[in-house]
Amino acid sequence: MIDFIYNLLLWLLLPLLVPYHLYRSLSRGRRSALLERFGILSQAELEQIGGAGTIFIHAVSVGETMAALPLLKGLRSRFPDKRLVVSNVTETGRGVALNSKAADLCIYFPFDYPFAVRSVLKKTRPDLVVIMETEIWPNFIGEARALGIPVVLANGRISDRSLGRYLHFSWFFRPVLRKLSALCMQTQEDAQRIKAIGARPETVHVAGNLKYDIPVTRRSPQEVA
Repeated sequence: MIDFIYNLLLWLLLPLLVPYHLYRSLSRGRRSALLERFGILSQAELEQIGGAGTIFIHAVSVGETMAALPLLKGLRSRFPDKRLVVSNVTETGRGVALNSKAADLCIYFPFDYPFAVRSVLKKTRPDLVVIMETEIWPNFIGEARALGIPVVLANGRISDRSLGRYLHFSWFFRPVLRKLSALCMQTQEDAQRIKAIGARPETVHVAGNLKYDIPVTRRSPQEVA
């Protein structure tokens, strides 16, 4: 029922969403941005990952992308045979990802419509999805799990300001959080908060802040499933 209401609201928003983002994309000369947000990736983009196994990292904006750079470096070192795909929502975050040259492919994160997220996941074929901080997108996470792709929350945090909102809507977030294979939180307090919202305790870990260049341990993507 929750999924039905959520997706109904998404479809009701579509007539507003398309004109707004179409205007933004065309006014900035970024037609491909809107296509990517609806799950349409060009063949030229897909050639950058060459059909290889990938690890998909989502970082919404600049701060999350900066925090992801040590992780990307570690993943590149530990899994040299994997292609790294980074998705962003903001143009500035995408700029950081592109300029860092840490990923093989940089794309805009798809809108959370089932057809869009399914298209991106099937085209990039990740062995693992990593979501930076606290980007909780029900359809993206649900589609990944339906395709057998483990999803990990990295550098997770729940601020004082957002805690009340998450707790108030815990009925919405709980089933999504329970689909995550692991939640790596910055502090013990963050870990307690995410468990209070509804995450499975056995999947919650305190891993510190990635901005301090936490090393990546050698585990295959399948081991976190």
